[in-house]
Amino acid sequence: MSEAFPLAGVRFEAVPAPGVPPLPRMDVAGFVGFARSGPIGVPVAVEDPLRFRELFGTDADLAWDDAAGAFARTNLGPAVEAFFANGGIRAWVVRVA
Repeated sequence: MSEAFPLAGVRFEAVPAPGVPPLPRMDVAGFVGFARSGPIGVPVAVEDPLRFRELFGTDADLAWDDAAGAFARTNLGPAVEAFFANGGIRAWVVRVA
């Protein structure tokens, strides 16, 4: 059976190999769409669906849909709410007109 004996004056140093650059942040979501209220063309950070509704209001009617017999509504609110329902933390929202 052989044992490892340290050699006088010899040392080993583990140097990490040069790695791949870190990935860019991927936890930032951006939403652009029509809303009933809020600033136009200004990115606004929201951190929960309640704050989104306070700033941007309820879903707006866009146009009458004859086939459905109802108004077609904006999708910004449901998209932001789905983001938070799936664990999102912060969303940047831009209202357009």
